[in-house]
Amino acid sequence: MKQDRRLQMRLRQRLSKARTKTKIGGALRAGGRTYGLICADWTEHFAPSDSNIYDRFEQTVTDVLDPIIAVSKAIAERDQAIDADDVQTVGAVTLTRSEIEVAKLVSKGLSYKQIALIRGRSFSTIDHQLRSIRQKIGAPSTSALVSLLAKMDLAASRD
Repeated sequence: MKQDRRLQMRLRQRLSKARTKTKIGGALRAGGRTYGLICADWTEHFAPSDSNIYDRFEQTVTDVLDPIIAVSKAIAERDQAIDADDVQTVGAVTLTRSEIEVAKLVSKGLSYKQIALIRGRSFSTIDHQLRSIRQKIGAPSTSALVSLLAKMDLAASRD
């Protein structure tokens, strides 16, 4: 660590205080992009130099961790696409698909309890969703929300 001039003096000092004797690192890559760095530290003894540990570390990063990063990236991109499909705009307000469904049911005059039974959700989940909808739309109460939804003709436009 003390000899490697690629590291800034401050970092070398901090690593020395942590009793780091040897540090090796490898870039985590997916799809040609670097997403992070993984490091291994030896604190009490120097890493064995004759054991090809550096090559094995780099090979492990390439063979094991890079594919994990690639799959994680693909899952995150898929989830973002699903989330984008799960949002709809009502007037100037963006509601989730679930909020739209709850709004439709409340606009039909159903109680929180009835909506919870229909949606297979708890009473508190429906209460939370309706508070969120009211806040987004700017309705001070559920009756005001129902009135606004009737004006927007939500039930007819989204069935």
